[in-house]
Amino acid sequence: MTDSKDASRWSPPYTSFKTLLNTITRMEEEGAIPPQIDRSYLRVAEGAKTQLVLSLKALGLIDQSGKVQSLLTDLVNKPDDRKRVIRELLEKHYAQVNRLAGLSATQKMLEDAFAEHYGSQGDTRRKAIAFYVHAAKFAELPLSPYWKSEGGSAASAPRKPRRQGQDDNGRPPLAAPSSGDVKQRYLDMLMKKAESADGPASKELLDRIERLLGYGSAEEGEADET
Repeated sequence: MTDSKDASRWSPPYTSFKTLLNTITRMEEEGAIPPQIDRSYLRVAEGAKTQLVLSLKALGLIDQSGKVQSLLTDLVNKPDDRKRVIRELLEKHYAQVNRLAGLSATQKMLEDAFAEHYGSQGDTRRKAIAFYVHAAKFAELPLSPYWKSEGGSAASAPRKPRRQGQDDNGRPPLAAPSSGDVKQRYLDMLMKKAESADGPASKELLDRIERLLGYGSAEEGEADET
């Protein structure tokens, strides 16, 4: 048997607040409000239409049959009052949650409040919290600094997309040294070693240097001179 308390519990909107706002703006721009809002009127993905219709009903913008109510008419025809109307809707339907905002409540406290007062769970709760947070920001209602719009932990800073010819930090990658560069560095190292020797440089060291210079070994050079 269904609990009478659960049956009468208000279900918060879990559509995107931006989608709701875009629908209101569309009516304003078109200068027309249909007497009834149904799926054929909505310009959103099929899967989002049900969420939007349920949200309009939950906020009292349309009745259970889809008939447009005065609140929706005010939101469309009085854009200067739009924030005020949204604020009043949030104050009416989210009284318990609004009280938590002034306490700097944690994210878990917000999630627990949605579960306790509205019965929201799982992905539906995440979306319902996102709607509330975005709507509250639009209406300029205070929010706890610990609340996230997606109802989860803070996401790490997104990595900048890597462009062709860049490393993970967006910088040009270091060019691999050419064989000529490697040879020159090796020669420089050997020359410094020869210069820093206390006595005459060893025959092996001189051979290495002369081979790098293309003169053959020191021994071969002596044979050529004889």
